[in-house]
Amino acid sequence: MPITTENLIIGAGPAGITAGIILHKASRDALVLERLDLQTKDKLCGGILIPMVLQELETIFQTNLHHLIVQDNVNINVINSEGQTVHPFDLGNLYTVNRHDFDLCLATMYIEQGGNLLDNILIKNIDLENRILQCFDTKNKEELTIHFSKLIAADGASSPTRYLLTKTATRVIPSLETYVNNSYSEKFLMKLSEDLQGYAWYIPQGKIANIGCVYYDNQELITKEILEEHLFSFADSLGIKIQNYRAATIPCGNDIYLQKKDCYFIGDAAGLIDPISCGGIQSSVYSAKLLTECLLQNQNYSQTILPFVMEQLNNYKSRIKYMKEINRY
Repeated sequence: MPITTENLIIGAGPAGITAGIILHKASRDALVLERLDLQTKDKLCGGILIPMVLQELETIFQTNLHHLIVQDNVNINVINSEGQTVHPFDLGNLYTVNRHDFDLCLATMYIEQGGNLLDNILIKNIDLENRILQCFDTKNKEELTIHFSKLIAADGASSPTRYLLTKTATRVIPSLETYVNNSYSEKFLMKLSEDLQGYAWYIPQGKIANIGCVYYDNQELITKEILEEHLFSFADSLGIKIQNYRAATIPCGNDIYLQKKDCYFIGDAAGLIDPISCGGIQSSVYSAKLLTECLLQNQNYSQTILPFVMEQLNNYKSRIKYMKEINRY
């Protein structure tokens, strides 16, 4: 039997769930689809949360979410290529969260408050003209046809929705990441490379820490060996032995795509995040909030979100300038 919904949301991360709960509370029909199993999905992530974003989510869900914080009062320590610790970015005190627990909690609250969600759903085709989505329920081994009025793509940097509808993907840069035992308490370390084409990080998350590195392509092929060299060198400088790691990608924030007909892109799927903003969750929540407000008030999404996009761009330029100065580049 075909499913019909007013607002079809693809992706059950902070962006998709925020959009879903706001629409649901406004008595708008919404259905969230998630490719992975909700209970076991685990996003490898630094889990940085800006305090005002937590406050925003608490207002949206009307509940206290401080139990999700695994570490607070986290400050950035930037290490230049000569090994000197210099003044950090002015981001204030930060929180970190475990992304599995964080995402699962938001999705569970959405369901408990009456929201509709289907997980283990593989998208096969999107007919935006006729507003039909074909997908496969991998748990129940069942083909599904969903009719929708509005489509919201909140399915991350490698957004299948974006590729199916535009044949393009968010421009990303490669990274390597893993989790290790936390040895540096409240220190969020960011180590700059000599040529400023990349950096490594160590982000505490309570008993564990996320450690990784990223390297810009600079028009050249970035191999796994180059990334490994940066990651292992940084880990060795901290006295950390890495057993294994996972490859990941980070949107660059320079190919933003917000709308195609009645499909709207938010969070990483829109390409809103840049690598050094520490604001992935912020971009997800704020873009979802702005989009749903536009849908509810019949306003233009692209125009409404423009000030937020420009603010992120200006912050990115300021941080790049600062990194060049402290790195004597």
